[in-house]
Amino acid sequence: MITTGVVLERTGSAYRVHTDGGEVLAELRGKLKHRDGDRVVAGDVVELDVQAGGHATIAAVRPRKSVLARRAAGERSPRAQPIAANVDQVVVVASARSPEPSPRMLDRFLVIAAANRIPAVVVLNKIELDRAALDLLMTRYGPAGYQVLATSVKEGEGLVAQRDQDTGKHTTRAALLVPLVAGGYVVDTPGLREMGTWGIDPELLGACFPEFRPFLDQCRFDNCRHLTEPACAVRQAAEQGAFEPDRLVSYQHIYKEVSVPSWSSERRRGR
Repeated sequence: MITTGVVLERTGSAYRVHTDGGEVLAELRGKLKHRDGDRVVAGDVVELDVQAGGHATIAAVRPRKSVLARRAAGERSPRAQPIAANVDQVVVVASARSPEPSPRMLDRFLVIAAANRIPAVVVLNKIELDRAALDLLMTRYGPAGYQVLATSVKEGEGLVAQRDQDTGKHTTRAALLVPLVAGGYVVDTPGLREMGTWGIDPELLGACFPEFRPFLDQCRFDNCRHLTEPACAVRQAAEQGAFEPDRLVSYQHIYKEVSVPSWSSERRRGR
């Protein structure tokens, strides 16, 4: 029997796949076994051949509409390592305290989402520890049009639903797709320190900061990098308070990063 399903996670040499008929454990078949890199990832829509007795194999992978990737570990070339496919929305989660939010890391994830044309929202958890942290993030991301949501797992604030046994003590080692009762899925991703910015075209980076977009075509030079060029409308807008000036600093850091080859020693020192 041929059916389709959505990959939840890889477990050893097999994959947990969610289908209309329930969850099955499937292995790769034929040419899929010999592809380089991660052949199938969480979120992939796959075609399954389910035999009598429940044995299932993945016969094909449907085309992806989006993908989140990072640089393959140990590579000296910019080879992408997909970690999740068919993502409809990115939810960037930070905590108000313990640890404090990292604006640089938040900016990095939002740039990755924008570069992949995936809508993003910012969630600030542990809001009970420092409610002033919400105002700081809204000031930073409001001009960019990002929605900033405050939540508290401890107090049940701002949560539409909460999974049982969500203790915050687990560590995700690989992307895991979690089916939702109301439909759809949530992708729980591992730590992504090397996520994605290495693959972004430096000339298109400015557009990945939504609040910059009204000013991009007002610079004196069409190829303005918004670094030190004269009559840069983006830098002038930052100076005049049109948006949070530190967002420009994040842009400049990321610009220098994506302009350096991923294998260079300078790139490694910048991390």
